[in-house]
Amino acid sequence: MREAPTIVLIGAGSTSFGLTTLHDLYADPVFTDATVRLVDLETAPLERMSELAAALEATAGRGIKLERYTERADALPGADAVVVSVEVDRVNRWLVDFEIPLRYGVHHV
Repeated sequence: MREAPTIVLIGAGSTSFGLTTLHDLYADPVFTDATVRLVDLETAPLERMSELAAALEATAGRGIKLERYTERADALPGADAVVVSVEVDRVNRWLVDFEIPLRYGVHHV
């Protein structure tokens, strides 16, 4: 019998990354009994994602153990996988994603 994985999600408070990643974890039975460590600098988004995870657990019954951290170094020991999604200066970085292609004649939405 395989041991259930420990997965660390850094940036888990994000409503896009956290939501879709938790959905995927609870949708696949391969993650049954896994430990998922949610990491975010802010406690309010962590609480929101924990509530979401509880609702997903109630529906899916995967037995996923959820832990919350605001310090990534505390969440990393013993992890089998780490997934990172962090946005810094998002609006300005998105502008660059549009401006550079535009300089070369590429228009995109």
